[in-house]
Amino acid sequence: MKQGPISKVKPRFSYNELDLIRQGGAFNDLMTYIASKEGGYNSVNRGDGGDSRGGAKDYVGKDLTSMTVTEVGSYQMGGSKAHLVKKSSKQEAGTRKVGFLAVGKYQWVPSTYRETLAALGINVNSNKQFNSTTQETMALQLLLMQRPKLGSYLLGLHNNECEAGQQVAKEWASFPLQYAEAGNQRGQSRYAGTANNRSGHPPEEVIEKLRAARHSFAQWDRSKALLADKGYTAEPGTPGSEPAPSPSCDQASNASGPSAPTAREGSAPRVSGGSRILLIGDSQMAGTSLSQEIKRDLEKQGAQEVKILAKPTRGLFVKAGFWSIEDSGGLVQTTLKNFKPNLVIVGLGGNDSYTMWHDNKREIYEARVRKWVNVIQGASSQVIWLGPSHSSKIEPSGTPYDQFRQKIREHQQGVLGSLSVPWYNMKNLTEDLEKSDGTHFTRSSYRQWAQRLLDGPLSGVRSSLSV
Repeated sequence: MKQGPISKVKPRFSYNELDLIRQGGAFNDLMTYIASKEGGYNSVNRGDGGDSRGGAKDYVGKDLTSMTVTEVGSYQMGGSKAHLVKKSSKQEAGTRKVGFLAVGKYQWVPSTYRETLAALGINVNSNKQFNSTTQETMALQLLLMQRPKLGSYLLGLHNNECEAGQQVAKEWASFPLQYAEAGNQRGQSRYAGTANNRSGHPPEEVIEKLRAARHSFAQWDRSKALLADKGYTAEPGTPGSEPAPSPSCDQASNASGPSAPTAREGSAPRVSGGSRILLIGDSQMAGTSLSQEIKRDLEKQGAQEVKILAKPTRGLFVKAGFWSIEDSGGLVQTTLKNFKPNLVIVGLGGNDSYTMWHDNKREIYEARVRKWVNVIQGASSQVIWLGPSHSSKIEPSGTPYDQFRQKIREHQQGVLGSLSVPWYNMKNLTEDLEKSDGTHFTRSSYRQWAQRLLDGPLSGVRSSLSV
């Protein structure tokens, strides 16, 4: 199975360009394969896979394909008509937000749905029908644009099929990981353990389907002209001189050739009973049941003490003077010296999204992350980093706020990988949780988030404390 360098190209296409690709049919077989474990054009769920088998008509009285893209979004969680959707047992009990979570043949969740519309320039008030043609064209945005490492592989811009397959698992919960991540093993769903998610395919089969789709696109008579018009070029040696075979995906972790590796998930450090643990965060941890539940559980498992150091509206750059990370007499360094934690769990970055998201600020942002890690490790502490949680807020411009947060996630993941520091994507743990204002969560949702952390990313910490 091929690995090696990954293209830096982030494919971008208009709706009309994707519709042209759809008509060419190069990815038809692959999309049919993906949808085989996802759903049909009128499929929905209300928070758990398989909880709405009759399709949208059974719960709102009409098919998705008879609605506009605007109306479909209004029935999703957080939408203006979400309260009209017939409730599941969990929604009746108040443990799940009302409305549809995933919709359509490719199971768009609310944030991804809005991101897809925004990326394709489809106005949220559009009268475009959510019919089969629209869904298939929108799905190509997921395939080619939403996950650039997957899209650039399928377009023939790099040969790392292992990472391309991993991106499929990140986008669609019914597909298997190519290598261990987020506490789950190769062959499992990346989201196993939450919302009834499980993989329905062997990992080797996914790679075969990706190879076939890539070949089909290369044979399409308009592929070369389209790529040339977009200015997309392959990494040296792609295709033509294929790189030498490297270890299979089950022996690899997120390999990306000579560039800096991305942070691994599922590799949390182990600590012994009697350890001291420090939680550092912003408003998501300041006095919330998230931090309190983590503290309670880890101390129950055997931690000597879990200390919470959190303040709303703080980040690595936003109101950074509160932390004074570079000052030996500042709050962070003083706490490290006096508390002497064995492990520090950092949950900062969400508040940096407005000011530090742009690529031209990546270098300075990574330098600040590196400084934090050096200070913590210099105090003989291990460190885990939790990326920004999901936000459903929409900016006045119509841009989903989570797009800015995604850039911060990418900044963090890149530099923390080069430092071998475990980084965990909190978007995946929080996207379906009920929010109080689009960014912060209800009390019960914070508890659910804490439990997912304890059962997943922090499970190794918990088990090592009890030894």
